[in-house]
Amino acid sequence: MHFPRKLKKLKLVGTRLAWEDLNIIGQWPTLEVLKLKPNACRGLEWRPIEGGFPWFKFLLIEGTNLKYWKATNVNFPSLEQLVIRHCFQLEEIPIAFADIYSLQLIELQNCNTKLVASAG
Repeated sequence: MHFPRKLKKLKLVGTRLAWEDLNIIGQWPTLEVLKLKPNACRGLEWRPIEGGFPWFKFLLIEGTNLKYWKATNVNFPSLEQLVIRHCFQLEEIPIAFADIYSLQLIELQNCNTKLVASAG
């Protein structure tokens, strides 16, 4: 993938990347906003690499079959807003997100009831 070096926002739709491919994107030093729209990624599990996504402020995950998200506060230390829509298999927001001091908003729309409970 080749993108401008100073890219701040990226939206992926229908790209069907493997979740682990996002680790490359997570290292871009200027990227602050990532929107994963329907079928942006494929697979049931996402395990970001340690130290990945350090500058992300906004993350949208929409319309995926993601079931297991194994992330920590080390992965998204600057995250301010997390929006999850139409992710019916995802049952839990990573518990360590409670330790992300910059996190101001978690928005869930049309998701699994277990996911909603995990946000509380």
